[in-house]
Amino acid sequence: MTRKPGLVWLLLLFCTAVRASNLRQISSREGISNNAILSLAQDKHGFIWVGSCDGLNMWDGERMRLFPNDWGGETPLSGNLIEEIAVTTDSLFWIRTNYGLDLFDPDSKRVERHADFQGMYKIVTRRSDEVLVVTQDNKFSCYDPAARRFSSVQPMSGIDYADILDMQLDDDGALWVFSRKGIFRIPVAFPDKNNDRIGIEQPERFPTVSNPEYAFAENGSGFFIDENHIFYEFDIRERRLIYNKDMSDEMARMGSVSSIVRDGGDYIVSFYTNGVIRLRTTPEQSVKYATEHINIPCGVFSLLRDARQEIVWIGTDGQGLYQHTRNATAFRSITFNQLPYNLSKPVRALYIDDERTLWVGTKGEGILRIADFYDRKEFTPAHVQQLTTGNSELLDNSVYAFARSRRNLLWIGTDGEGLNYYSYGDRRIRTLRTPAPLKYIHALYETSPDTLWVATVGCGVFRVTLGGTASQPSIRGVEQLHFNDELEIKNFFFTLYPENGSAMWFGNRGGGAVRYDIAGGGSEVFKFDAGRSAIANDIFAIHRSGDGTMWFGTSGGLIEFRRDSTSHVPGIRNTVHGILEDRKGDLWLSTNRGLVQYSPHTGYVVTYGYSYGLNTIEYSDGACFADPRTGTLFFGGIDGLVTIEDTGFREQEYNPRCCSATSGSTTASATSATCSPATAC
Repeated sequence: MTRKPGLVWLLLLFCTAVRASNLRQISSREGISNNAILSLAQDKHGFIWVGSCDGLNMWDGERMRLFPNDWGGETPLSGNLIEEIAVTTDSLFWIRTNYGLDLFDPDSKRVERHADFQGMYKIVTRRSDEVLVVTQDNKFSCYDPAARRFSSVQPMSGIDYADILDMQLDDDGALWVFSRKGIFRIPVAFPDKNNDRIGIEQPERFPTVSNPEYAFAENGSGFFIDENHIFYEFDIRERRLIYNKDMSDEMARMGSVSSIVRDGGDYIVSFYTNGVIRLRTTPEQSVKYATEHINIPCGVFSLLRDARQEIVWIGTDGQGLYQHTRNATAFRSITFNQLPYNLSKPVRALYIDDERTLWVGTKGEGILRIADFYDRKEFTPAHVQQLTTGNSELLDNSVYAFARSRRNLLWIGTDGEGLNYYSYGDRRIRTLRTPAPLKYIHALYETSPDTLWVATVGCGVFRVTLGGTASQPSIRGVEQLHFNDELEIKNFFFTLYPENGSAMWFGNRGGGAVRYDIAGGGSEVFKFDAGRSAIANDIFAIHRSGDGTMWFGTSGGLIEFRRDSTSHVPGIRNTVHGILEDRKGDLWLSTNRGLVQYSPHTGYVVTYGYSYGLNTIEYSDGACFADPRTGTLFFGGIDGLVTIEDTGFREQEYNPRCCSATSGSTTASATSATCSPATAC
């Protein structure tokens, strides 16, 4: 029997992925000792400690540092399988490993090892000297801080190890146990100067609709999913049970729950084998929470809500650590290995049409058409079509340009001699043969239904006059533009850009930028190598801001050009392959070392690379597009593409308290300013 409602639910689940979030992956590239992350903790300085299947790591905002190696220490932990890191109220860690329980000071890096506990056991702590351990044989032990050892204590009546899901010590000294038999409160008196023995009273059971199946304690609350897969929160302070959501559909599709944390008014729920979801609060609707998929392509062991910033840390089963933020900018990377074709050539052109189809031009492997791109979370042959010289009229498999048309078509520029276009009427690529040797097309722009501007790399610049019908254009004439003697030889034009309908700008490699007056036919050449390297005249990208400022992306960085002044933007020295502007007025630049965000208003420069989830960091000339309908920015590179979405959230970077960026600096790292080993903690 088919279940259409379930299918609809699944589609809705995946359609809401990545709607206002970033995923930044931190893995072996950043020095993590093992990509399977079992536990997470945050110290008082804000640093994130990562317990892996092969050691304890600390993330300092830029790289992972392995304990004890990166601090020059020689005292290791009891074991290398870091199963749990319990943070105490006095800022120490109790670390549960496979070969012992360790008290660890993240400041001094001192380790106090307790080999009494090996294999499977559970711990609960408040202060560092208030610790209870329960072992598989149902024995309970309490820590004696004076003797620095654990002593056996009377077992808690009615509480069995096998039933315990999670535990928490509240501010009043009571132990809360979330078990498969229910929720229990047990008054506990730890040893102090007046009492050298622990006191454990009889448990008090709190009623629930049905018994918990999964439970996770967090700061005065317990989140649990019961036997009927209903998600509740139990408020420990008010001793109140709160219904949240029926999780039956989610669990049927994603399996066993590994962790739950609160994120503002939302909940983040992870699964051992199938990633993470957000339960987004929906006060405007009758249902309390809507399910959104977070694009984690593997199982997840651990979650941690950052205590200082809008970040949820996600410890995965084999893919390292993810930093999940809801902030001003959301990135999405799509690499060739996610697509249903064996691709290896760079992306050289991008375009989103009115049908929400993404057009991807490659250097040597034709075109990819991805239907309903914004709704695609996975890419299959049913939604991705490859168009080549072998199955279409495409003139050449190297495709460098797409251009919107007022006609019922999309212009396509290739290395082949002539023009291609895609007809929306018959859904086929068509060819226009040109009377002049028009090939190596790298940029196209239609200023009217009868005028098309063409920039080529090797043949110069052309104005093409069109005729024909809306669906079947024809060429009435081709005029080559001439500027000066130097540009007759240096006829490598990589880009063009319209200026208010009155002029066209053309970017030349080696010869600078040309402004061409459309009405009068005159031209003016601008060069930018005065006092600088000649590579400043390699113009690969052009953009005009709303205030009239022209921006040129060159082999020597970014140039700001006004009629009365020209300046090279400090802090940007790599080749700029593409320039787009977001809705806040910030410029986004594609370079050969990542994406650069530049704010002209503040001079702030941020470079985004691998650790921000951008699996493509080396980009291609001209491979960029801004969707005017959604504001989404697209950049293409050597092994895929990246999208940038303005989410409307206020951005917060990971920045531990002991680290701070240089005051007054015009540049900043994509990761927060980092500390040296001597000052990190």
